[in-house]
Amino acid sequence: MDNAVPLGIIDSLSEGFATVNRRLWVLLLPILLDLLLLSGPGISVNALVSRALVAVEQSSKVEGSGTGTPVPADTAESTEQLRTIIQSFQDTNLMGLLAWQVPSVVGATATSPLPKIRGPVITEPGGALPLVGQAFGLAVLSLLGGSFYLAGLAGGVRREAFRLGQWATLAVRGWVSFLALYAGITLAALPLTAVGVGLALVLGALSPGLGSLVSGVIGAAVITLAFYLYFTDDALFLSGVWPLRAMKMSAGLVARNFGQTMGLFLLANLILVGLPLAMRLVVEHPAGLVAAALGHAYVASGVTAGGMVFFYQRLAVQPKPADPVAV
Repeated sequence: MDNAVPLGIIDSLSEGFATVNRRLWVLLLPILLDLLLLSGPGISVNALVSRALVAVEQSSKVEGSGTGTPVPADTAESTEQLRTIIQSFQDTNLMGLLAWQVPSVVGATATSPLPKIRGPVITEPGGALPLVGQAFGLAVLSLLGGSFYLAGLAGGVRREAFRLGQWATLAVRGWVSFLALYAGITLAALPLTAVGVGLALVLGALSPGLGSLVSGVIGAAVITLAFYLYFTDDALFLSGVWPLRAMKMSAGLVARNFGQTMGLFLLANLILVGLPLAMRLVVEHPAGLVAAALGHAYVASGVTAGGMVFFYQRLAVQPKPADPVAV
């Protein structure tokens, strides 16, 4: 797909839906994931939620009875917020983490951080370590599923004939790149987050306004960085590069096409966030749920492919990778 003038935002999204029409089989993965979350086995976290709620209640009683003085309003408010957050995980399905990298209408329309359990419970972690282990395993599986999903879309964007071996090769390579990417992000984020939170707390103790300002600046920096890395996944699967190179390609393309990228970013997120909100009205009905699963998989895939088209047609303005991988 080599055009002298790259397609604009709307035309890129239109081409993304045309790509999905040529490869409708890519919708199987999100549809199968929805079926799993609807009727498949689930992982409950109710035991840990109940334990955490008891700990919060005991902590609030201790604070309120230690000196006989009433608990400060801000402390009581923080405790209530913590209780609300913990309660939001009641009856949720840890398997919902599989929807991290694969579009799912069940996950997108959930009113809690994770979708509710609808099928039989197969296990329930009894401690923090088993919970972290199972969550990590599900996240790795989500990256694997997302890699096969994105590899299928990438081949369609390049208008290449489907070959099972090439698709699997790019998917596995992309999965390894995904693992390296998020491992690197995690290792970098942990110390930076600790420093940022510590700085905000110290300055907040000195001056609440200054603490809020620092927190706002840190938040804005994170959002800006995420925006410049918007096309990192596309670079991984369309160019076959490794994470650091993909991040540089994404940042360079965004810098050269800032206005159009902002328009694409806002429109894509408007669609991907607004559509599930509308679908909440019909997902509780069996027939509506089937239509919502099909519609969400198609629209989310079209928007994702449209972003790939936007990126792929602008690769000419950036240095080419030394060893691209064909699909």
